Amino acid sequence: MGRAGPPPDRGGPARRALRRAGARSRGPTRTGFNGVPCYRPDPDWMVPGRYLAFDEPLDAVVGSARGDLAHALRLTGEIDFTVAGRRQSLLASAAEDGRLSVLFSDRTNGDTTAAWRSLSVAPPSGDGAVVLDFNRAQNLPCAFTEFGTCPKPVDANALSVAVTAGEQRPQRPH
Repeated sequence: MGRAGPPPDRGGPARRALRRAGARSRGPTRTGFNGVPCYRPDPDWMVPGRYLAFDEPLDAVVGSARGDLAHALRLTGEIDFTVAGRRQSLLASAAEDGRLSVLFSDRTNGDTTAAWRSLSVAPPSGDGAVVLDFNRAQNLPCAFTEFGTCPKPVDANALSVAVTAGEQRPQRPH
């Protein structure tokens, strides 16, 4: 077998990292992990919406959990819905299998939930109908470690309501 070529040019100096298991695998962050607290499932947080695909994908550059890193997101459409009596919308990215992926923030962030969360949405029906099941909102890896490089949501994905559903902020052992 041939060797892999050089890493792709990302416009800056190459940075390499090495992760060691050993002593770290016995550290308090791993051994003191007690699971991820979650809100109790609530059918009221299974919200119908409508996905409208953009004519052309929108490329957005967003920050990350690390101040020195940015991410590029390819946004393919917008999901409109009403929750807690308020009209909301979220910009989404479509995967090859048709599932939609959303990064969002809401009024619980930094209190009972992590700084932002993600939501996977089943592919829209032919007329664009979707169900946003916020009971399945998940933390990204950056909620568990300060070494996470997770992308932030686009500013437009800040919901004006408290989403009291899905995963809560994990407790980090001291």
